[in-house]
Amino acid sequence: MVLIVITGLLAASVALTRSAAVAFLNVYLPVLLLLPDYYRWILPALPDPTFGEAALLPIAGVFVVKEFGRWRYSFTDLLILGLAISMAYSEYLNAGYSDAQNLMFDMLGTIILPYMLAKGIIEPYGLSLAFARRLVFLLAVVAVIGLYEFRFGATPWQQLLHGFFPWQGGGWVTTFRWGFARVAGPYGHALLAGTIM
Repeated sequence: MVLIVITGLLAASVALTRSAAVAFLNVYLPVLLLLPDYYRWILPALPDPTFGEAALLPIAGVFVVKEFGRWRYSFTDLLILGLAISMAYSEYLNAGYSDAQNLMFDMLGTIILPYMLAKGIIEPYGLSLAFARRLVFLLAVVAVIGLYEFRFGATPWQQLLHGFFPWQGGGWVTTFRWGFARVAGPYGHALLAGTIM
């Protein structure tokens, strides 16, 4: 739990002292791509943030306060918002308020705010190349660390972080095909890792 708070504080510090763009590239992207999303800070009666969501919220807050005045509205904005709201409403109808609250928080942290920051930061500041380079570098790091998982059949992310989150992430196990470990990296499952790569 403390680790999730640290990622949020680091993101807030960089966003406030440098800029939301610098925090997006140098804190949020590494946290998003290098730390598992299946570990959460469980809060009673509140949404349960992941590493990525904890890092994203302060960056988005700084962006909204300092730079949102230049936002150019588009039809895609309504589509993204409509998707998130319809998913949360569907969850509310089928599972109740508690699950809908957590899903809406997840939609905010995985759809709405990343879209908003990507649209408001990457293109307007000419960061497309920097973003692409950072993305490729971080996925290369995941691939190199994945060699350990391929060889030893255990994900180093769980080995390092499971002690901090003892009752979480146990359902994500390394699977094998023809005697070889299917590398999942920090993404939980080999299919998710393959999709991201």
